[in-house]
Amino acid sequence: MGYGISPHSGTYNRPQVRRIGKIVYLRGCVTNSITWTEHNSIITIPSGYRPSVSESFVQQRSGSNKYLLMVTSSGACNAQRYTNNTTMSNTVPTGSWLNMYGTWFVD
Repeated sequence: MGYGISPHSGTYNRPQVRRIGKIVYLRGCVTNSITWTEHNSIITIPSGYRPSVSESFVQQRSGSNKYLLMVTSSGACNAQRYTNNTTMSNTVPTGSWLNMYGTWFVD
């Protein structure tokens, strides 16, 4: 987990990565204990599960809030462009839950 990030408690999935053949699945939910507008590593994907090029996924948050999850070839999962459906790059409030879902191929 990155700085200020922890698994979301309750009924939400803890972050998990699963590889079946050459396909990797990411699912889970995290929460933040600090505010930020961009986080360069909310979690790190282990070696062998990382995409060869960066993959981007739009993630739904509560209500109409969204953010861009970028999974990089170094394994960093970056959170960017958090929006409340009004403006881009807002500050993510402390205690937010951030879903993480994505699928990509590995070489």
